[in-house]
Amino acid sequence: MTIGCSILAVLATACVALRFWSKRLARTSWQLDDYLALLALGFHHALFASSIVSMVGGGLGRDIRLVAAEDPNAIVILFKVWPSPLKT
Repeated sequence: MTIGCSILAVLATACVALRFWSKRLARTSWQLDDYLALLALGFHHALFASSIVSMVGGGLGRDIRLVAAEDPNAIVILFKVWPSPLKT
């Protein structure tokens, strides 16, 4: 799963980079949709980074009983990084 998400993150970055490169070649100015595409890419990479930390350090996607038995601190990492609707 991590490899697939990494490939898609690189693909998304390449698409946004090609978008701005084509704007430069056409000598057109940036519009609101260009800024929003850049902002969305930033949010995407932030969510991607938190997902990777949750999977690698927090045991996301594994049985929580096994993760807690192997490393109790992984549960802390999981609930610190990944937003939970149960948090108040």
